[in-house]
Amino acid sequence: MRYYFAHKLGNKYYDNKAVISIGRNKVGMIKEGVDFISSANIPAEVMSLRSSAARIAETTKIFDEKIILYRKRVTIDGKALAENDDYPMRGLNEIMRLHLNRFTYKMDNPEIPVAILDDDDEIVVEKVQKIYYLNIVFQLHHADQTEYRRFRVVMTRDGILRIEEKQETVRFPHVLA
Repeated sequence: MRYYFAHKLGNKYYDNKAVISIGRNKVGMIKEGVDFISSANIPAEVMSLRSSAARIAETTKIFDEKIILYRKRVTIDGKALAENDDYPMRGLNEIMRLHLNRFTYKMDNPEIPVAILDDDDEIVVEKVQKIYYLNIVFQLHHADQTEYRRFRVVMTRDGILRIEEKQETVRFPHVLA
């Protein structure tokens, strides 16, 4: 049933729904959904941003990537918000927390031995960091504009090494279905 609802109903199916209210007055709604998707279902704009960060050629990959689609739809009734607002508001802040602990459970040791050739053409074993890349692409849709931003988390089993952000924000002026 979950597959049917998630894949057949598309944007109409969400795992969680919550009401945004000020006191007892409803001013909006939040809907969230999470699912695994195939790379064939990823929008071209997202794949373009994702591919710009790829370090490994597609032909050398052994396993398919696991792609998690997290959708969050926030709807605010501006008129209801203005009627119930005692304080001036300039906007809303959205805080997203992504816990990476579960990603580290199946990761390899942070340092692995690799055989390399030294300057004398001798085989030497050196320890190198086993690094994983987690690509996060945000699609923000507001009014009649869609904005994409990409972040890449570079990590080992011991934790996050760094977070890279694509410097430019790509804008595609079209309305999503």
